[in-house]
Amino acid sequence: MKAAVIFSVCTTAVPCLLIVMFRTRQRQFPANARQPFRLSLVWPPLKECLIALSMVALGGVLYLFQERMAGGGLALPSSSMLLSILILLVGIDLTQIKLDARWFSRSILIVPVSVVIGSMLGGAIAAWMTGESMKVSLALSSGFGWFTLSSVMIGDALGQTYGTMALMTDLLRELLAIVVLYTLGRHQPQVSIGSAGATALDSTLPIIKQACSPDAVPLALVSGFLLTLLAPVFISAILT
Repeated sequence: MKAAVIFSVCTTAVPCLLIVMFRTRQRQFPANARQPFRLSLVWPPLKECLIALSMVALGGVLYLFQERMAGGGLALPSSSMLLSILILLVGIDLTQIKLDARWFSRSILIVPVSVVIGSMLGGAIAAWMTGESMKVSLALSSGFGWFTLSSVMIGDALGQTYGTMALMTDLLRELLAIVVLYTLGRHQPQVSIGSAGATALDSTLPIIKQACSPDAVPLALVSGFLLTLLAPVFISAILT
């Protein structure tokens, strides 16, 4: 668990730092004017973040309840179905957003590129901190938050222990992304979307729509789509 925390923090923090370093000075999204610090400005995003993390914890409690108390027979709604409904609603909202060539410009592509480079650098740092081999570390860093993919591919290639480690690493990356989105999303959408990695295309997309400017949703789709395509390619190439 300790190693998974180190990998998730390194592979989230380094890409975010790269985006801050490499992004253009020209603002891509509307931002609110700077305001003096007030607790009333901090509490709303903090509250939303706590609510989101509480729902994750509640889901874990419900799973344990049905396993131990109900013998696994309690019928729960499909998370995939609920996620599909949320993405459908985001898609309906997208019809009001103008998607043009600027969303595929260099300033937009710098987000997924920074995530890829930063994840590799973060994996190298985590390898030094944990003592894992570079091959294993880079593979663990290449899921870009897509834990259902990385856990299966790495588990098949390196064994169940590393499969579980990949699952925990990318799951923690997604939880960290939720925190970053709610705390920085309104003023730093590029950094926040970068922290979401491949999940910007699906599981964190509704949160991006809520926490960031609506104009940032196409960036999330472009970045999430590219990282979703690259994740299996990188994992396969590293493990080969």
